[in-house]
Amino acid sequence: MSIEFQISRAILDWIAAQQVPKKNVDMLAQELSRTEKERARFLQGFITPTQAEKLAKMADIPFGFLFLDKPPQLQSPALPDFRTTQDAVPLSRNFFDTLADIQTKVDWYREYLANIGALPEYLPFVGKFPLQNNPSVEAVIADMRSTLKVSNAAEWRNKGGNGSYFSHLYKQLESVGILVFNNGVVKNNNNRPLDVHEFRGFAIADKQVPVIFVNNADAKSAQLFTLLHEATHIWIGESAISNPSPKEEQQAERFCNRVAAEFLVPGEMLQHEWGKNDEADRLDKLASYFCVSKQVIAIKAVQLGLMSPSGWLELREAELRDKRENSGGGGNFYRVLPVRNSKRLTDAVVCAAMNNQLLLRDAGHLLNIQPATVLSLYREGSH
Repeated sequence: MSIEFQISRAILDWIAAQQVPKKNVDMLAQELSRTEKERARFLQGFITPTQAEKLAKMADIPFGFLFLDKPPQLQSPALPDFRTTQDAVPLSRNFFDTLADIQTKVDWYREYLANIGALPEYLPFVGKFPLQNNPSVEAVIADMRSTLKVSNAAEWRNKGGNGSYFSHLYKQLESVGILVFNNGVVKNNNNRPLDVHEFRGFAIADKQVPVIFVNNADAKSAQLFTLLHEATHIWIGESAISNPSPKEEQQAERFCNRVAAEFLVPGEMLQHEWGKNDEADRLDKLASYFCVSKQVIAIKAVQLGLMSPSGWLELREAELRDKRENSGGGGNFYRVLPVRNSKRLTDAVVCAAMNNQLLLRDAGHLLNIQPATVLSLYREGSH
């Protein structure tokens, strides 16, 4: 007689919901069963040892967790959850593992700075504009521009700026001491993509080592807005998990949206240019004029009452579909890795390893790569 294990329906439902894209138990049964009999037994909660091993691997849980009556409780996030969009989904293990990985990196980086005498007492821009002081959008933008030495995308391009405006902002944010992580998977595991409907970014408004995380699984157009949205969280001193939406009702999220949109597309300029273009190609022409994406134009237009929120949602989903359909390889690994792990932090890890201040094993653990790859990263110029 063949061996079978019995698993509760609650556990099967939980494992199915953890998959990306999400599945149901019927889909799991179809995927893991070799015969119709196995499939029928699976749906009744009876599984073979091979199926049990595959389920534990799919859920990334210890084998014994399969036999719990209820799914294990994931820890509550250490950050305020400000996601209130209609499509926000419960935070998954992928999020918690990502947050834990970032926190490990930050703890190491703080100690590293302290050891070399470079840990600031505090960074003056973190929490400079607390919401209880009723700061104006204009004041925050002016301080961000002054601190980061940046202008809006159109002005930057007109002055000869080359490459991606996102990359330009990323570089300037890191130059003032903010660690910016731009990753779309858990650590370096491409089999564990991050769900943009779950979160688009988060910010840790630490006075000494502030952090911005932007979900790289999102459309490129949305990532620029998220980057500035999370930067605003640093300036107002409020850590948060975010899923930016122009329909936002939470005060901090609404304020961060306003700052990000006005930073990229000044309202007076948009209102002046809006009526100059036909409706059919208005967003395309305005996106070109302001050197930003159609989605950024749409967000600002919603804030000004020039466009309905439903129009923005349709555009966002269309751009996300385009990214999925047109996504190719991950690019040059040695260029992608520092961006995933914060270029500033990656440089510090590699430098410490090359100066015998950090074991290659530990450097590899921090960057989620093999120790030998740390040496390759050094040779490729990430230092």
